[in-house]
Amino acid sequence: VGSGSGHMVERVLSSGVDNCAGVDPYWGPILQVRRRLLKNAPDRYQFTRVQGQTLPFLDTSVDGIFFCFVLHHVHYDVQDQLIRESRRVLKKDGVLVVFEDTPNDTKEWRRVERWDRIQNFEPPWERHFYRSVMEWKTYFGKMGLRIVYDHEFDKMIPQMGMSRVPHYVTVLR
Repeated sequence: VGSGSGHMVERVLSSGVDNCAGVDPYWGPILQVRRRLLKNAPDRYQFTRVQGQTLPFLDTSVDGIFFCFVLHHVHYDVQDQLIRESRRVLKKDGVLVVFEDTPNDTKEWRRVERWDRIQNFEPPWERHFYRSVMEWKTYFGKMGLRIVYDHEFDKMIPQMGMSRVPHYVTVLR
């Protein structure tokens, strides 16, 4: 969900997953990704331009859902809708994987937001809806999800003079 230019769909398929659907409300796969997918994974992928709050899948029909630095770009209420919709389409033993920026204080928030704006060519008025690691853990529990794996990690960004941008990955059921 939030497949953007398609790179993550390509990465998921190269990991051995049989089929993958990328959904994004604005973007589709770029030409280079489409060419590689046609060559390396024909008939194993699809892209759909749709809001994640209304996924085009049947109830309990999906093995896994992957959010890669998507949720902090939507309002907290929309995060709730995305998670509820993900739970609707996930199979009973399906997994939800979430990668997110996780600033822990105001100073870190500003640093992460600055990096995010540069990396994603975002305008200064676009809002972000980050959560700290503890806020994510609490949130996932409230949404009826169980953490099966989680890990904090930092992305090094020496070219920006920024030593750490905190990230967090969570695998949930």
